[in-house]
Amino acid sequence: TALTAVLFSAGALAAAPEPSKVQNSALDAPLFFELLLGEIELGEGEVGGAYQRLLAVARRTKDEQLFKRATDVALQARAGDQALSSTLAWREALPESQEALRYQIQILVALNRVADAEEPLTTLLRLSPKPALPAMIDAVPRFLGRSSDRQQVAAVVERALAPFAAAPETRVSALVATGRGWLAAGDSAKALAFARRAGQAEPGAELPSILALDLMTLQPEAESLVTAQLAAKPASPSVRLLYVRTLAAAQRLADAAAQLAVLTKSDPNLAPPWLTLGALELEMHHPKQATAALQNYVRLVEGGAPAGEDDDTPPTASAALTQAWLLLAQAAEEQQDFPAAERWLGRIDNPKRALEVQSRRASLLARQGKVNEARELIRKVPEQ
Repeated sequence: TALTAVLFSAGALAAAPEPSKVQNSALDAPLFFELLLGEIELGEGEVGGAYQRLLAVARRTKDEQLFKRATDVALQARAGDQALSSTLAWREALPESQEALRYQIQILVALNRVADAEEPLTTLLRLSPKPALPAMIDAVPRFLGRSSDRQQVAAVVERALAPFAAAPETRVSALVATGRGWLAAGDSAKALAFARRAGQAEPGAELPSILALDLMTLQPEAESLVTAQLAAKPASPSVRLLYVRTLAAAQRLADAAAQLAVLTKSDPNLAPPWLTLGALELEMHHPKQATAALQNYVRLVEGGAPAGEDDDTPPTASAALTQAWLLLAQAAEEQQDFPAAERWLGRIDNPKRALEVQSRRASLLARQGKVNEARELIRKVPEQ
């Protein structure tokens, strides 16, 4: 349920944890005995009594971990009101606790009380250290996203982030996050308006362009934000690659290939664009151009270049190059160069693609009139 999911999502706005100093426990013998009784009650299924006992000990010790434990017990019992009461007591005892605020917000969202989450959300943002603010702001729409009332979520996000949208150092991230809230609420016109404001605030910023890319199918004029950003800051490979994907999904293949040509010229040693370009050229039935692009990809990856946009480690051939070899085999087949197609397929040593490779080999044999050999190849495929 949404409520129990809080257990796994309460850290959605958490900053990277810092090493904590060793602190001696505030528990004396009677309090320790109370805590032990609470855990025994919990083990025996007496959740209500365990919750009350744990919360009482937490209040007396003002121990953050005990407040968290009491709240988790209530959440596991799907007792939303008790969990919420626990976070209120937690905040009363420890007003600066960001963990208490995160729990309170997520519980309120799970209970579909988004309007009540506005106060703890604004407090959490106010207490956050400046270096962590942009990432925190970016996560706000997702943090509230479990609510079914998307319109109310978007309104809360806009109000909570309004002060940050007015501050130069957080303006872009706050405007983009607000736009994402309205996009999730189904109001693409408002989302586009916030994307435009963010783009005007910082013409070379990537965040407004990424939001605009998500808006392009709903608001075609959003594309102008992307092209303006790329004109202001041409060296934006991540934005350009996302733009290419958006164009390809809209079947604007020639436009996508033109953007990839810019990218491969500006940074010819970046491998992923060559793979995408090869796939696009194949889709446009340009097998020679596809072969050249894909061979560039293979050369770069075999030389140690990252095979994907988020890949920071040199990939193994079987893991990273399989797709390129399959595409190269397809390009060779389209040019009636069956021996070359077989050579590319022969380089694939990926068990997960074994059936696909054998099927492609059988198809090559059949196209050459070797139907019996093709059938035999398929029969040799392991039964599983």
